Amino acid sequence: MVLTVKIPAMITSHPNTTMAIKGEDKELNCTARGEWPIIIRWERGDTVIDPDRNPRYTITTSPNEKSDEVISTLKLKPAERGDSVFFSCHAINSYGEGRGLIQLTVQEPPDPPELEGARGEGPQHEPALDPEVRRQQHHHQLRHRVQEQVRPLGA
Repeated sequence: MVLTVKIPAMITSHPNTTMAIKGEDKELNCTARGEWPIIIRWERGDTVIDPDRNPRYTITTSPNEKSDEVISTLKLKPAERGDSVFFSCHAINSYGEGRGLIQLTVQEPPDPPELEGARGEGPQHEPALDPEVRRQQHHHQLRHRVQEQVRPLGA
């Protein structure tokens, strides 16, 4: 009598947390093993990722013959602020399912500082300028304020 053990699909490797830079492509990888065939499914939050419906995502899955595992890569093109969520990689076969969670944090430059308008116009965003141009603008604004304060009465 021969005993055959069937192995359920399980995730064997995935990052727990990873970082991306806003506007750049980012790859998330996971590795699974178990009885063949193994299907890999990626989710963003609780939603299954379908690259046919969202071209920002591509998924490649290939066997690794050396280790008898499946490697799957989810590529985000490009990473956006809203991608700072949990992604999950699911490995599925006829005998079970395994899941790995990956928390992605998308980094981006901070928003420009809000400045109060000179005449009560409300917040304004200061554009990113060359330091020399910024210095010249600041000098001009100071000169303008001084001229307003020095005006003779009735002018």
